[in-house]
Order: sequence, then C-alpha cells, then structure tokens
Amino acid sequence: MAEKIDILSSKYFIDELEKVESEELTELLNNPEYKERFEWFRNNWENDQADTGCKFDMNCRKDLTAEMIRKVEPGFEFPGPEQSKSASLSTVKLNSRIWIGIAASFAIIAALAITLNTLMKPTGESGTALQYSEISTELGQLSDVSLPDGSKVFLNASSRFIRPAEFSGNDRVVQLSGEAYFEIAPDSDRPFIIHSNQILTQVLGTRFNVKAYSEEDIISVSVVEGIVRISRKNTNLEAWIEIGAGQEYVLDQSTQAEEVRAFSKDKVLGWREGKFVFESSPLRRVLPILSRKFDVEFVLENENLNQCLLTAVFDNENLETILDVISFAYDIDYDFSGRKIILKGPGCLK
Repeated sequence: MAEKIDILSSKYFIDELEKVESEELTELLNNPEYKERFEWFRNNWENDQADTGCKFDMNCRKDLTAEMIRKVEPGFEFPGPEQSKSASLSTVKLNSRIWIGIAASFAIIAALAITLNTLMKPTGESGTALQYSEISTELGQLSDVSLPDGSKVFLNASSRFIRPAEFSGNDRVVQLSGEAYFEIAPDSDRPFIIHSNQILTQVLGTRFNVKAYSEEDIISVSVVEGIVRISRKNTNLEAWIEIGAGQEYVLDQSTQAEEVRAFSKDKVLGWREGKFVFESSPLRRVLPILSRKFDVEFVLENENLNQCLLTAVFDNENLETILDVISFAYDIDYDFSGRKIILKGPGCLK
C-alpha cells in the first residue's frame, strides 16, 4: 500500500493523475500512518531541493528525483510517457528505499491532491500545517470561489480547482484543471501562480481566463485587464511570455505550437453568461463545450461530422434549439438515448 501512495504521488506531480486516482490518493491519506509518512517525506524534500531552483520546472524536479534514486539504484531512469500510461501499479518492482526517494521528491506536490478533508499539508510560516481544499464542478454546473487574499475565481463546468485555506510565504499558488475566470487581488510582493496542465500562469493582480481541460489539446490564457506571464513547465523560468489586455496565449499540446493573438471577449468569456460564440469552429471542438454545458454525451456515427465548421451565436438557448441549428446546417439527424445524443449524417470533408 505504501508503494501505491508513492506512485500516485509521482503521477500527480507530472499531471497524469486521473480523477479516480486522485480520489484514491485522498482516501489513502486519511490514514494517520500515511499522513505521518508524507510529513517525513516533505521535510526531506524541502531540505534537498532548497537550492536547486526547481520550484516550477518539472524536468528539473524529475532530474533531481532521479539523482536521489540513483544513489540506491544506479542507472535508474524515469519511464517514457507511453510506458507510464501502460504500466500497471502491480508491476512496479522498485524496493522500499527507492520509493522513499520518489515520495520524498514528490510529496510537496502530492499534498495539492487534498480535498476538504484535513490531510497531509505543507507547513505555513508559523510552522502549523496548511489546509487545502478542492472545489470541483460537475457537468452543467458553474461555481465561484472566494480566496483568502480577496481574489475571486469563477469555475466553468467539469473543472477542478485546488487552493490553500490561506496564502503563506512569498507566493500564492493554486492548481486548475478545466476552465476558470480569475479576478486576482493586487499584491506586488506575492505573485499569484496557477498550475494548469503544461503551463504556469503568473500575475500580480489582474483579470483573465484560463482554459486547460485535460481531455482537450488546446490550452489558452486570455487577459482582460493587467499583465500576465506564462511559462511552459518543460522549460526553464527564463522562458516567460508576457501578454497584456486583449491578448490571448494559445498552446496546442498535440503539436506544441504556441501563439499570441487578439481575442473576442464574447467568444472566450461568454460561458459565464450562458453565451456561446462559434466562428468556423469544428464540431470536434463545439461538442465538448455543449457536453459540459448540458451534461450530455455525443456519439457520432460518422467521424467526418467532426470536420463540419460551425459559425453561430447562441445566447442562453436550450440544447434542442442548438441541435436544430446544427442539424439544419449540415443535414444531421440526432436522437436522444438517455443522456446520450446520437448524431447521424454525411459529415464534412477537410
């Protein structure tokens, strides 16, 4: 069981922890024995990484961890992405000393996998344990969160947001999976930092939107007010990109292509008011948005339907109205089967 905690912790660090695994880790950490174990690991990690400059560089963290492991197992290397995804927890053969090294390196990040339950947490300036909370939205649900520094966060459907009960130290660090609009209280001494998939977003006080769903290729940061700095997790901290009001940073994770461009507020922020603006948007990007909004699942009988481009504005329209527009535009038939919507039609060629 101890090895499983270590594995789940390391997966969380590299942002590969699935929702079911996150829940499993949370449950395991309710055990006082494991809470004590993580506290010991955390202290070791803080001592070892204090001068490495690895705070936001994932590759640096992995290199540091590998060095620690090689002290007890020469030649150790982390598995590649495909190996990591296919490897079963039951097939891992590292001995207990190795896994202590892994957990020591990953524990401080694993502590972010905490829900409203009081689990293992890093300590604040006073030496007391910090409490973290996880706020999740379901399909079809929006939520807003007030942070201890006066900042506000508005969560879109199917999103997960992890934050401390209070901000201590020299920064304000949170984690997002999904989409959220941020209104960050100014604090020139403590930057506000968001971990989301492959990127870090850093601000001192501004308004902006972050979209980073794990199941989608595109990550975007759109600035409404102020200045935002963005960095890729697999680069060093000198590679910050700075964008201002009216600009949007876009990363295509499938190609690793980056772009800074202007954006439409209605298109990016319309979700807060129930408004959807699509401009030559392929159905493969439209349907996930509708799925999250209306808590439905789309099944396509013809994959070519994904290539159809939709240009339309829907302002608080119901699902049937939206489907009728899509159906008329592309000669598509649709049928309901519980929460599933089956789309049939000739589709569109590239």
